[in-house]
Amino acid sequence: MEVDPEQVSQYGSAAVVPTGEKDVVTVTDLVEKPVPGSAPSNWIVIGRYVCDPAVFDVLRDTPPGRGGEIQLTDALLTLAGMSPAEGGGVHGVLFHGRRYDTGNKLDYLRTMVQFACERSDLAEEIVPWLRKYLDSLS
Repeated sequence: MEVDPEQVSQYGSAAVVPTGEKDVVTVTDLVEKPVPGSAPSNWIVIGRYVCDPAVFDVLRDTPPGRGGEIQLTDALLTLAGMSPAEGGGVHGVLFHGRRYDTGNKLDYLRTMVQFACERSDLAEEIVPWLRKYLDSLS
């Protein structure tokens, strides 16, 4: 998913090239939570993966990276440089939909409020309560 440049350092960032298929790209570089200004692009990795079993051998050989943890992003970068016959190659699908970052406290709360307001079984009670609560803050 493409984000504003100031947000890139919060995520894994990917350099991508088109494959010719709509919204499918080949990943050529990956950096987990890059230092601001050093990301390969504004495209971030949002964490849904289908991996070849070769990823397990790569993970076994992947040294700890950012934060002292073994990063899947580092293993995917290794796979990106391997041939398809070895289980390598990394592709992505460009995501253009609505996304919620529930690992961020404020976004988590926004998500809960938005979902509650959109659910027919909750909206009838939550929307009037929320309006009343917001009015009380004025």
